[in-house]
Amino acid sequence: MNLIKIRLFVLVLIMTFVLTACSNKNSNNSEISNIASAPPVSPSDNNTTSTPNTDTPSVSNFEPSNEAIKELFERAAKKLIQYYVNEPGRELERDFDDKIEVDFSKDIMINEHPYRITNAKYKQAVDKYSELFTEDALKKFLSKYFYDVDGVLYINSAGGMSGFGIDNVKVTYAGNSNGGYLYNVTFDMIYGFEEPQHEPMESKFSVKKVENDYRISDIDYLLDS
Repeated sequence: MNLIKIRLFVLVLIMTFVLTACSNKNSNNSEISNIASAPPVSPSDNNTTSTPNTDTPSVSNFEPSNEAIKELFERAAKKLIQYYVNEPGRELERDFDDKIEVDFSKDIMINEHPYRITNAKYKQAVDKYSELFTEDALKKFLSKYFYDVDGVLYINSAGGMSGFGIDNVKVTYAGNSNGGYLYNVTFDMIYGFEEPQHEPMESKFSVKKVENDYRISDIDYLLDS
C-alpha cells in the first residue's frame, strides 16, 4: 500500500514539472511574437531635441509700404517747413493748441542765438516731436529750434522767410541699416504763391519703427542746412 502511494506521489511531481515547463515555453513564445510585431523605431524617435528654425526674416522682409513712408515724409517735411518759414514760437503754440505760451516781448541770447522763454517744460517738446522723429532726426530738430534751461523750454526766435512748399513726392526704398529703412526721395520745391516756381529736389532719409509706428530717424532736408 505504501509503495502505491509513493508511486502516485512521484507521478504527480512529474506531471507538475511538465505542466510548468510548457507554461514557461508559451510565455517566452508570446514575448518573442510581440517583439517581432512591434513597428520599427526610426532614429528620429530617439532624438527629443528639435531643430530651431534658422530662416528668420531680415528687417527688409518687413519694410513698410511706400505709400505709408511717403505720407510720413510729407508730414515731416511739412513740420520742418513750418518751423523754417514761420515764427517758431507761433508754430509751437499751434502744435500745442495754445496750451503753451511764448513770451514774445524779448529775446534772450543763448550761444549767440536769440531765444524766447515759454511756460512749458523742455520734456513736453521732446515728447511731442518724438511722435514724428526719433534718434538723429529728433536731436537735430530739437537742437535747431529749442533749448533746455534747467528743464524750462526756450524756443529759437529766428524765422519769417518767404513761403514755400513741396509737391510730387516720390520715395524709393534703398535698403536697410542698423534696424532701420533707408529711402531716397524726389519732390518739387514750390516757391511763391501768385506765380509759384517749381524746382526739382532730391533728398534721403531713414525710418525706424518705434512703439508699433514709424518715425523719421534721420533726414537731411532742412536740418543739415
